Amino acid sequence: MPDRFFRNLLPLVALATLPGLLAPPAPAQAQLFYCPDRPVDQQYTAEPAPGCAPLLQDKTERRTRRDEERPRSKANPPVDLSSLQNAVSTFLQRYNTLVGCCAHEPDRLDEVDDLADEADRLLMAVQRGLSSGVIQVRGMTLREIMDPITRASRNLNELSARLENLETLHGQLFRSDYETAGQVRRKIAEEEDAIRQRFQPISLSESGRTGTGIEDTSVPARVGVGDDTTLPTTSGRAPGSR
Repeated sequence: MPDRFFRNLLPLVALATLPGLLAPPAPAQAQLFYCPDRPVDQQYTAEPAPGCAPLLQDKTERRTRRDEERPRSKANPPVDLSSLQNAVSTFLQRYNTLVGCCAHEPDRLDEVDDLADEADRLLMAVQRGLSSGVIQVRGMTLREIMDPITRASRNLNELSARLENLETLHGQLFRSDYETAGQVRRKIAEEEDAIRQRFQPISLSESGRTGTGIEDTSVPARVGVGDDTTLPTTSGRAPGSR
């Protein structure tokens, strides 16, 4: 039996199979909605509801906050579902590297916004797959893949706004007297610490190894430590002994 999440997505599959003679025609890609305050198995839905937001957030606010003179990376082609899992792994590696070292640095704002754009591309691929009735990719359900991207996407949009605030505070240092500058420095230090605490690495759920991962011999095939792959010895009475 499919869980409640996939039952909520049945309307998406129906939209993808409607005859083209209907007016107006069904959209090429139906919108999913994310409901963070709901139980885990109800956080994604095909229907808008109170407390739910479009899975793909509006880029307008993020891009209007940017300085128009900042260079933008070129638009990338859509992510193919066959490479989705690898693309998500690469994205999360970049995300985790950023939050692990320097998410509090305002000069990383371009990188944050580029990562947010990449999260949008990945979520678009997930929506496209679900609209086509795809549930699983290379041993992982799209739900397992979608969860970390959704969290990272929300975090990156929040981080972008906070880094812009830090940029503003740094700019105030050059226009403040000695006493005011000291207050601004305290605000900067507090915000940098808050960012470090707020944004943590995100991992992709474990799944069966595929592709080049099958060749990874770093994981013992049986229980053991290091090169020892023998089963551990046990102690105790033999079966049937008194």
